[in-house]
Amino acid sequence: MSVKSAFRKPLSCSAMGRTAAGISSGSRAGGMESASSRKGQSVILASGTAGGTIAAVRNLAASGIDVGVISSSYLCAAAWSRGATSSYLAPAESENRRFLERLLAIGEANPGQILLPTSDKTAWLYTPMLSC
Repeated sequence: MSVKSAFRKPLSCSAMGRTAAGISSGSRAGGMESASSRKGQSVILASGTAGGTIAAVRNLAASGIDVGVISSSYLCAAAWSRGATSSYLAPAESENRRFLERLLAIGEANPGQILLPTSDKTAWLYTPMLSC
């Protein structure tokens, strides 16, 4: 199984009806998209120990999106964040093959999540696995 078939392809901001700043072009007053309109969307973030991941978890959760976190450590802050709806233990990203195998297993067990890279390392790791 490939990463492409295990996870949904992320939508561009314009495809989701939002600008890069998160403003909706929808009909709601003020142009903001409601959290309830995003109900059922879920993302998965790796690099749970990276500093920016916890910020991403908090931001996405505040927008009403279910957030899963993959971490190679039980004690990473992002996985313990109250915004995280699930967490998964995996080998470190430096163990490329084992990490990708675990990532695919998570995707197969929980289909429909959007895989978002949270570091340069994971972005480069995912890229060869995808064909646009």
